[in-house]
Amino acid sequence: LVPNPSAESPVNFPHKLSETGLFESVADHTPAAGVIPYSINAEAWADGAHAERFVAIPGDSTVQTKEATWTFPKDSVLAKTISLDTTPGQPGGQRRIETQILHYDGSAWQGYTYRWNPQQTDATLMDAAGEDVPLDIQDPAAPGGHRQQTWHFASRTECLRCHNPWAGNALAFNAPQLNRSHAYDAVSDNQLRALAHVGLLDRDLTIDKPEHVLVNPHDPSADRDARARSYLHTNCAHCHRMHAGSSVLSKMRYDLELEKTTMLDERPSQGTFSIPAARVIAPGDPFRSVMWYRMSKLGRGRMPHIGSMMVDDAGVDLIYDWIAAMPAKSSDKDSPTSADDLLAAVESGGAGPADAADQAAAVARLLSTTVGALRALQAVRQASLDDALRQSIIDRAVAHSDSQVRDLFERFLPEEQRVKRLGSIIKPEQILSLSGDAERGRALFEKSGTVTCRNCHRLNEIGETLGPDLRAVAQKKTPEQLLDGMLNPSAKIEPEFAVFVIETERGRVCSGLIVSKTDDEIVLKDASLKETRIPAGEVALMEQQTKSLMPDLLLRDMTAQEVADLLAYLTSLK
Repeated sequence: LVPNPSAESPVNFPHKLSETGLFESVADHTPAAGVIPYSINAEAWADGAHAERFVAIPGDSTVQTKEATWTFPKDSVLAKTISLDTTPGQPGGQRRIETQILHYDGSAWQGYTYRWNPQQTDATLMDAAGEDVPLDIQDPAAPGGHRQQTWHFASRTECLRCHNPWAGNALAFNAPQLNRSHAYDAVSDNQLRALAHVGLLDRDLTIDKPEHVLVNPHDPSADRDARARSYLHTNCAHCHRMHAGSSVLSKMRYDLELEKTTMLDERPSQGTFSIPAARVIAPGDPFRSVMWYRMSKLGRGRMPHIGSMMVDDAGVDLIYDWIAAMPAKSSDKDSPTSADDLLAAVESGGAGPADAADQAAAVARLLSTTVGALRALQAVRQASLDDALRQSIIDRAVAHSDSQVRDLFERFLPEEQRVKRLGSIIKPEQILSLSGDAERGRALFEKSGTVTCRNCHRLNEIGETLGPDLRAVAQKKTPEQLLDGMLNPSAKIEPEFAVFVIETERGRVCSGLIVSKTDDEIVLKDASLKETRIPAGEVALMEQQTKSLMPDLLLRDMTAQEVADLLAYLTSLK
């Protein structure tokens, strides 16, 4: 360690967007000279919001593009202003919510968020911890013509979970996203050519005709496979790639052959949600595809995990159609008999008392399984049911005892009536102040489909042995320490549970915990409990990772009381 020469230097950081120098007029959202607007091919889902993007490079420096990950000059800035239509159909309905800034300080990218004021004249730097703010949205379909939408201002830590070095930090400023036409006042041109022309990029990348280009996922004229892969890339691949911190082995980069993504016909490593013969993607069968289930729900296990709090219906439909169109690869494709017959019985119910009773019983049976609930949800979403039956299904589902069913339909409730989950901004003192119930905590660990501790940890002969035995952990730690380990799993990793990545001489890459290591071979165990044996002589590179296999934001979709109950159970084991 050496002294930091900048440690005692005063920091005059801009606390107002107007102090950043990025805009000639903040109120008019007019960029300053040298700040260039740009657009991208594939926008990420952002709870219905719209983004405007800008790039600023200091002086006459340029972005170097010869490597796959571009090199930016010190003090480069990427800015994105996010707006939401709070009064749809009315002039001035678009309100600027926040401006996100990525600043490259010469050694690392740093993320900052500025929250716009109600007058739309300026924006103020948010606290590093982020914040959740309820917004009022005019919606004729909602009771009283209004609905509440909570907007999550990401913490600076969350910014860098997505904008990580393995994904290239500047997620949307690259050739696959920029290779498109952009309107510059009265002139339109390909952005890659235009940015090279003004000297911002070191060369014109259109000359090489890039092999891979992302497409707009919601452009019906584009190829469906390209649309689906672009959607997964822009919404998921920053985490779901090698080394980027996801505990799931699937890799969702658009430029990777689908067969190499560890998704097709692969058993999920982080829970099946009681879906029979579940796969990450079950080709030809969305109802057995955990990816589609996770996208369709709220609560524990929803994806995308960071960056949105609402279900993207258009994205859900796209991935459903994409999976359904795939040739089936498995002999255990879901039979349409049980769930489909029940759904048909529900839809054909008559008006008489006996028919109504039969219909109610069929609804109850349909919602008794995850697959049946998915088929009911699809029918509800496609408006193929009459209004009374549709509402009856929703009412039964949101009151269901199984959260795996309930979470699929929670979106139909007003936000203020939904389960109050912890979210991304968790206050440990709030949880520790609650009185927990050890028996409820035990039930959560042993039986709950939404608490996944037992996927890796063993306790009282229940669970797996990938992680440490929780009885031994609980006997050594206080409730405060246990909670901190759940909130910050990578802060302290015991040597025997460190993740290693091995690359072989032939380019094969494997990761996991070291089960055994001899002069002859190394055995790794991954998050799906699969063991891989690698001859020692074939190892070209072996690196220890700083991220734990235990996922970040593990408690996000639990309630404070559920976590208090879980802690009470663990501490009762002493």
